[in-house]
Amino acid sequence: MDGAADVVVTDGFTGNAVLKSIEGTALNLMALLKQSILDSGTKGKLGALLLKDALRKVKNEMDYAKHGGAVLFGLKAPVIKTHGATGPEAVAYTIKQIHTMLATDVVAQLVAHFEEMPTAKDETQS
Repeated sequence: MDGAADVVVTDGFTGNAVLKSIEGTALNLMALLKQSILDSGTKGKLGALLLKDALRKVKNEMDYAKHGGAVLFGLKAPVIKTHGATGPEAVAYTIKQIHTMLATDVVAQLVAHFEEMPTAKDETQS
């Protein structure tokens, strides 16, 4: 990844449903890939051995525990919703995520950004 973050704005129900779908698809894809490698014989296993570092990187990139949680804005302080099956590693990353948000004053920056944006009413009067 290039370090850029994707932003999705949605209501809670839809957002959670989409995240669960993506997560389930990713977990199933990784399980299918692993089973295919195990079933492919010596040639497939050798290929997997050559790709081991790259596959591990993909697995780590897709690990929800390493990304903290989903940030909820519209509140006066950062709120992060973590995964329902959160373990110690995810909690640690979530705390780090909150620390970064507080250190960079994300909420105030967002408020300032949206206050500067023209409203639909402003645009129709121009």
